[in-house]
Amino acid sequence: MINYDLTSVKAIIFDVDGVLSLSTIQMSPAGLPVRTVNIKDGYAIQLAIKMGMKIAIISGGTDPSIEERYRKLGMTDIFMSCSTKIQVLNQYLADNHLSADEVIYVGDDIPDYEIMKVVAVRAVLPMLAATSRKSPPTSVLTRVARVVLATSSSRYCVPRVCGCLQPKPSDGSESVHSS
Repeated sequence: MINYDLTSVKAIIFDVDGVLSLSTIQMSPAGLPVRTVNIKDGYAIQLAIKMGMKIAIISGGTDPSIEERYRKLGMTDIFMSCSTKIQVLNQYLADNHLSADEVIYVGDDIPDYEIMKVVAVRAVLPMLAATSRKSPPTSVLTRVARVVLATSSSRYCVPRVCGCLQPKPSDGSESVHSS
């Protein structure tokens, strides 16, 4: 169970590579990255936006197709080419009159660390927890994470996060686990 009042969450912010797309990126013949996206993630994003949740992306990536895809789903806050993500987060919070206590951030790598230290709910994928003993940088993230998503990879990441904001199923099962 998450030891946090999720009713105060007003925004969910995602990294892209390894979170909204797989960690392994194919390259086109022209040397451009070809990312995969999940249709269920897209559906969950557009539904969350329609329900009034603020959804944003903060990514170090530069692929214009990422921005195009998520704009088509109704997302307006897409920040690409971010070398210092915490500065972008602080500006986003100010522009949207939010506090860090009202944000869930889903990340998977060292550039996400500074954000994950300050937001209320910090989520990582279980593959990070599984590899943290072998990879010291990602073990830092698992130490600050408040939630390990109940999914084996970045696939279906968004429904898992949005699902934790919904009432518990009647059978008492949970879609997320705290760390």
